[in-house]
Amino acid sequence: MRTRLPHQQIGFSLLGVLVAAVLAAILSALAIPSYQSQLAKTRRHTGQSALLVLAHHMQRVYTDHGSYTPDGDPPDLPLDIAQIRDAQLYYSLALTDATSQSFVLRATPRGRQATDGILELTNTGQRRWDADNNGSITNQERHW
Repeated sequence: MRTRLPHQQIGFSLLGVLVAAVLAAILSALAIPSYQSQLAKTRRHTGQSALLVLAHHMQRVYTDHGSYTPDGDPPDLPLDIAQIRDAQLYYSLALTDATSQSFVLRATPRGRQATDGILELTNTGQRRWDADNNGSITNQERHW
């Protein structure tokens, strides 16, 4: 059996605990913004993927009917596909401009992604992202 001396201290010193707390705070201050940035990128890629799935659907409509707007009306989008359901957590997906020979698909960010800027995909494959979220897409923003 081990005996303790009356003056022997067991445990952590207050200074040691404070140093550990300061280090944890500094690491958190550096890591959390980086983590949030990576989450935003991941959600943006999910939105882009959903637009590509919807564009594929629109190309099938065109192949089947010779028009993006059969019977003069835009087709319903298949919003029940898993990739699209995931994207809808952070984006509103819509067919914003459809004619018989062209279309524009748009992903409007919402919720935690709201400050990210809209994503668009056209029938010609042009990919646009309003990176500065000012409501307009400039020539420098004509890519993802």
